[in-house]
Amino acid sequence: MPQTVLIVEDDKVASTVLKRWLAAANFDVVVCDGVVGAVAYLATSVPAAVLLDLGLPDGDGVQFAADLRRDHPSMPVLVVSGDGSAATAVRALQAGAADYLVKPVGPAVLLERLRDAMNARAWEGQPGAEECDYQVKGLQGPSAVTRLVRQQVHLVAARGIDVAIHGETGTGKEIVARAIHAASPKPHGPFVAVNCAALSDSLIDSELFGHERHAFTGADRLHRGRVEQATEGTLFLDEVAELSLTAQAKLLRVLQERSFHRVGGTSEIHADFRLVTATNRPLKRLVQEGKFRADLLFRMAVYEIELLPLRERREDILPIVDAFLLAQPRQSGAPAPRLPAADRDRMRGAEWLGNVREIHNLLRRALVHVRPDGLITLHLGPPAKSVAAPVKGPSWAPKSLRQAECDTLKAAVDHYGSDVLGMAATLGLSRSSLYRKLADHDLRVSRE
Repeated sequence: MPQTVLIVEDDKVASTVLKRWLAAANFDVVVCDGVVGAVAYLATSVPAAVLLDLGLPDGDGVQFAADLRRDHPSMPVLVVSGDGSAATAVRALQAGAADYLVKPVGPAVLLERLRDAMNARAWEGQPGAEECDYQVKGLQGPSAVTRLVRQQVHLVAARGIDVAIHGETGTGKEIVARAIHAASPKPHGPFVAVNCAALSDSLIDSELFGHERHAFTGADRLHRGRVEQATEGTLFLDEVAELSLTAQAKLLRVLQERSFHRVGGTSEIHADFRLVTATNRPLKRLVQEGKFRADLLFRMAVYEIELLPLRERREDILPIVDAFLLAQPRQSGAPAPRLPAADRDRMRGAEWLGNVREIHNLLRRALVHVRPDGLITLHLGPPAKSVAAPVKGPSWAPKSLRQAECDTLKAAVDHYGSDVLGMAATLGLSRSSLYRKLADHDLRVSRE
């Protein structure tokens, strides 16, 4: 008997397309254009799953996802949204969504993720099932953002699709790339990393595609390029935004055909590999500026993972510190290195513009002077205040409650910048409530 999927989507074109895909996969489909219609349907029927858009005209999509999770815990809710920001994805997953897909999404990906979610929820009802959080080597931290990345690694690793990783320097892009490779169906295949910033136009052909013997002066032997070396494995292109337009064109052809010729060769060589790219630059902006090919971006970014800086996930800082110290080699019987409480507080409050890499380098320097009892000392300046002084709104004239709330939120954003935890603590709000209020007043937290 076909299972029923409820689509909650106010865009008629999008809902029609989704309905057609699901019907072709032998699902029964019910479509509602908002929260009110969905609630009315759910009062008499319980579908096997829900596809939910967040931008609904008559309600908050994230709150509705939370209500569905509360009232129907065994019914998976997949968010299908045009909002690709990590903050929105985290809010939706925290609210209880089983998965988060960014439009546009293809039928194969949609159906695969839908069936995965339905199978996972069925398993959750079995004895011993626990809340899902995958272990990924090198990705420590309890924050919702980091848990989302671990989940994304798990989901994408089993599928042979290409992945684009975005994030500031030091956030762990290569760690994520290696984790995807390690969890892939071919973990024993090669992992070939290439620093694109070091590839000039004169070197890229030989470096990526290899050359035949005597192809040019000095080529005294056959050389297999990085693409060929990555066959049956993963090709990781770090700093991909640094490729010239000429190099981008050559890479695009390889991705489209999965074949190439060595320099000086006539035989076509086929290469079966997964491409993972990484950059700390905004590729979409570079496309608009004419510095990066749009067709290459769409081809290599089949799935995207965003790594947020540590200042936006401060609860991960101390687990990262503890994992690094615990992994350090030490003599038999020697205590594990540890930080005094004051330094731990300072570490959690520091900005860490170099992110995880900066923390690791600082700890490496401190370990040079570890004491016999395992204690190490850092030099980070004065302790950060645990909670800043309350933000006071202007008081020279009476205002409406909504305007007063808006003024307070604006002052908090100016005062705290990217410190969402501090802002929420001072205002007495949870992070999810804070994000909802900011969105209601069209305000955004700076990432600078």
